[in-house]
Amino acid sequence: MKDKYQSPLDLEQMLAAKLTRISSTLDHFSNYYYSEVFPETNLNDARYLLILGARKEASAVDIVKAMNFDKATASRNIKKLINQGLIIRKTDPSDARRNPLTLSKKGQAIYDEISQSLRLRNEAALASLSPGEVTIFFEILDKLQASANNRLQKMNSDKQDPAIDYTTSTIMQP
Repeated sequence: MKDKYQSPLDLEQMLAAKLTRISSTLDHFSNYYYSEVFPETNLNDARYLLILGARKEASAVDIVKAMNFDKATASRNIKKLINQGLIIRKTDPSDARRNPLTLSKKGQAIYDEISQSLRLRNEAALASLSPGEVTIFFEILDKLQASANNRLQKMNSDKQDPAIDYTTSTIMQP
């Protein structure tokens, strides 16, 4: 019996490939903006500033969870942003283990500019969709993210993907 997955893989029809491609394309617009307006700030820096600007205060762990960043990379990036004077690390007098992060005045000013630019780029990216399509699109993305989160949580505890039986090449029912 021929396995249905023996045919060549059509990456154009793979969800991860499509999401990566559109994300990469949209990132090009962001990178162009940062290189022109804030040459000392890149897309990753902007993501940290956007999280802190929106939350007003967050821990490094909060930032890692919000964007699914690697902890070691996040730690290095946060240290860099602190050294650049864009982020301030506070000390909580009631809990020495807690060191909340906030934006400095300089970081807030950059946040204000990049958040406005992000709003405009977001509107431009979604302009080809009707308001109803935008709603459905985001509902679908939220549903896919929730499913992926559940699978990942289960996989981390069970050490296997709960949605796929790799021994029989079948998808398990949710």
